[in-house]
Amino acid sequence: DYLFDGALDEVYVYSSALDSEAIGVLFGSVTASPTVTSAPSSYYFQGSLVSYYPFDHGNVTDAYGGHTGSPYVFGQLGDLAIAEGRNGDDALLFVSADQSYVYLPYQVTADISGSKPRTICLWARIDSWDQGQLFEYGDSSDGGDFGLAAGDAEGNITLSLGGSYDTVVMLNSSERIDWSDWHHYCLAYDGDVLTLYFDGAAEVESEVSLSTGDGYSIYLGSTYMIDYLFDGALDEVYVYSSAL
Repeated sequence: DYLFDGALDEVYVYSSALDSEAIGVLFGSVTASPTVTSAPSSYYFQGSLVSYYPFDHGNVTDAYGGHTGSPYVFGQLGDLAIAEGRNGDDALLFVSADQSYVYLPYQVTADISGSKPRTICLWARIDSWDQGQLFEYGDSSDGGDFGLAAGDAEGNITLSLGGSYDTVVMLNSSERIDWSDWHHYCLAYDGDVLTLYFDGAAEVESEVSLSTGDGYSIYLGSTYMIDYLFDGALDEVYVYSSAL
């Protein structure tokens, strides 16, 4: 009884209580009545999104926040080579011998400094396991850094958290991992707990006190000291001011 007259669409069922920010994301991604146009945004979790770098045509343009990055080769501004992304689209190729890296302006980190919540996600193809930095911002003090680096052995990922806080994680899987392929990495911090996600699954969670200073820029493919250069390709870099 009490039958309904009307229309329903896009029903989501979750096993958790969503907060106001998550509800806002859902509201912003549905189709506005009475049109039948597509959702107004293709950005994931737009409510706390700071910047998004798809690297289309090899550009380092922020497609969401307007914070365009700067690519460097041999210490000078220059275009990085384009690699084929995971879906056949464009990605950036990093070659340590070319001293190639990308600098993202300090405005990107304005809301993710100190002990504030944050998440950085990207797709990576790691060609050489020699401690090359995927991304980093901050300094070398304990808890003063935030980043990920390839370890010194296949399947090892370093959580770059500064000084004695640096931690090596061995990625485990019940299935054989093809490390020549693309994989998804997310490093999230909620102000108390740090979580590393690999291919959508939480690999490690740990309580940690971070305090990354103000005014630091994010480096892709290098540390802020322009060392530990990365060999591989990166794509679809998302920066959020919340812990996903």
